[in-house]
Amino acid sequence: MIDDRGPDVLDEIGLGWDALSEGRNDLVMVSITPFGLTGPWRNYRGSELTLQAMGGPLHLNGTPDREPVKSGGYVGHVHAGISAAYGAMMLCLRVEDGGAGDRIDLAIYETQSGFRDRRTPSLLSAAYAGYPGKRQGSGERVASGVRPVADGYVNILGASPRYFARFLELIEGGHLNDRPESKLPPPQMPQEFIDEVEATYLTWLLQRTKQEVVIATQAIGALGGAVYTTEDLLNDPHYRGRGVWDTVDHPIAGPAEHAGRQLILSESPRNPARPAPLLGEHNETVLIDELGLTRDEYHALAASGTIGTLSEVTA
Repeated sequence: MIDDRGPDVLDEIGLGWDALSEGRNDLVMVSITPFGLTGPWRNYRGSELTLQAMGGPLHLNGTPDREPVKSGGYVGHVHAGISAAYGAMMLCLRVEDGGAGDRIDLAIYETQSGFRDRRTPSLLSAAYAGYPGKRQGSGERVASGVRPVADGYVNILGASPRYFARFLELIEGGHLNDRPESKLPPPQMPQEFIDEVEATYLTWLLQRTKQEVVIATQAIGALGGAVYTTEDLLNDPHYRGRGVWDTVDHPIAGPAEHAGRQLILSESPRNPARPAPLLGEHNETVLIDELGLTRDEYHALAASGTIGTLSEVTA
C-alpha cells in the first residue's frame, strides 16, 4: 500500500498502519511525505523547489554571483520514488520469504541529503575537511562543461587529474604540461593559466565536429559526450544499431518512428510495436467475445449510436 496523504490522514478514516496491520504481519505500506511522519515539520507542505532547498543540494547549483538555481524537472520527487520503490521491493521479498511486513516512512527532502550525485560529496567534505562546498564559477571548471564545436556543442570533463596531462597533449597544449600550475587541483589553478588552457581548448574544439571531439576525448578516458539535437538523436548510428527506434504505422497518422524498448532481455524477444487503438476499435471484440453479446445485439447498439464503430473513426 502506498500513502502520500500526510501524517494522520489515513488514521482518521480507519485506514492507517495500526488498523490495517492488526491481525496480520504481511502488510507492506509506504508513506511518502515532504518531511516525514514525525518531527516538527511533519505537517509542512513542500514543492520540488522547497524540497531541493531544504534537502541540501540547491545551494550548490548555479554561479556564485547569482541566487541558487533549482535542478531541472522533478528530480527530487523522482529520486524519492526510486528509493520508495526499492524499499518496498525489498520488504515484499522479505514477506515472500516468510518474514514480516513493515511501514516505510519516507521524507522526500531527506532523500536529497543522501543523493550521491548532488549532496553526499559536500556532506563528506564538510565532515572530514570542514569545507561545506560552494557554487563554482566557470573559471573553476577549466576545460570542463558545455563548449561549442564546429557543428554544435559537447560536454567534456577535461580537467581530471587522472588524464589532464593527456588532455593537454590532445588539444595541442602539451607545452602547458611544463607549467607547475598544471599539477594543481582545478579550483587552485590561477586565472592566467586557466585562460591559456581555455584559449587552446576552444581553438581545438572549433576545428572539429561533435563526433570527432567525443571520439578523441573518450580515447584518452575523458568523460563526456555530444549535446544532441533531436535530429542527431534520430540519426545516431549507435541508436540505430541497437534498434532503439520502432516504426509504428498508425491507420490515420501514418508511419512514424517512436522510441521503443527500455530494456533488452536475453531470453524474451520483444513483440512488434503497434499503434494505440482507435476509439471503438475493439468494441466488437470486447462486447461479443468477452461480454457475450450476440452480433445482432452489437449491430443494434451501433445502429442506435449507443456505441461507436471503427468505420466512423477512420471515415
